[in-house]
Amino acid sequence: MRWFALICVLFLCLPNVVAQTPQTSYEDQPVGAVDLVTNPKINVEDLKPLVLQKQGEPYSNEKIKASIAALERTGRFSKVEVDVKPEAAGLHVRFILEPALYYGIIDFPGATKRFSYARLLQVVNLPDQDPFENKQVEDGKAALLKFLQTNGYFQAQVGTSTQLDEPHGLANVTYQVQLGKHAKIGRVEVHGPPPQEAQRLLLATRSLRANVGGASRPSDPEPDPADPTGGTATDPSALDPEVRILRLRMQGVIDRMQAGVTRIDELGITLREIETGLIDFPALASGRQIWLCWRLGEGDVEYWHELGDGFGGRQALVDLT
Repeated sequence: MRWFALICVLFLCLPNVVAQTPQTSYEDQPVGAVDLVTNPKINVEDLKPLVLQKQGEPYSNEKIKASIAALERTGRFSKVEVDVKPEAAGLHVRFILEPALYYGIIDFPGATKRFSYARLLQVVNLPDQDPFENKQVEDGKAALLKFLQTNGYFQAQVGTSTQLDEPHGLANVTYQVQLGKHAKIGRVEVHGPPPQEAQRLLLATRSLRANVGGASRPSDPEPDPADPTGGTATDPSALDPEVRILRLRMQGVIDRMQAGVTRIDELGITLREIETGLIDFPALASGRQIWLCWRLGEGDVEYWHELGDGFGGRQALVDLT
């Protein structure tokens, strides 16, 4: 938990370390979708006439501001924000009307005995910083079903249910999964090519068959209906509800911590010490590569060191020649 908190603080401080990029201007770009996102108990159809920015029209800052003002004048929302995401069909504009609900616990009973919780969470793609949308949950269902089929569960079925925790502003989503039987590649015959080419293709398919669980491997045992754990004691759906929720929350913290470290790495930053938030990132000085050095508690980047030196060898930037 302490590491996760340190990574969160580090992300809050990164804007002061990495140069800010100019704010993207979407003016006159085509708008592919416009949505109103708020508490699912609120009927947004009555609010749509207040939104001047329409789907299929060019993006207009003036219309966005006028739409925000009109929604605020209703007095029903504590805050109105706009989120814009470029997509293949055009800009996706979302007016987020607070208080909205945000994603809480995401559960996958029936699937965690075959796939890791972290992988399933990645597939459905419901970031906890995003407001809850039924459409997004359904998109996650379609993505999960496709993932299962890609992995050989062609008879898999996925259902969804949502529990609203309004006092905490959360929506807990459950993807109920029935995997069905796992398909296997059995005998492969190649017809048409010359004998030598057919043999080469057959060898290639044997390699493929090994990768996806071929016929030479025994079939996966079916779970015993009398076994309350479904064949594995680590299946979260088989645990006591309170224990299961605690485990999922802990797993969520671990996943977000790992994602935070990955994001730092994607920025070209090397995390040297997680406890102190010590980071290095590469730079060029007079044609030679150096490390710029920063840690939590410092303001701007004021230190550097040579590639072969560590924290003890860092020097002030003002003395860099």
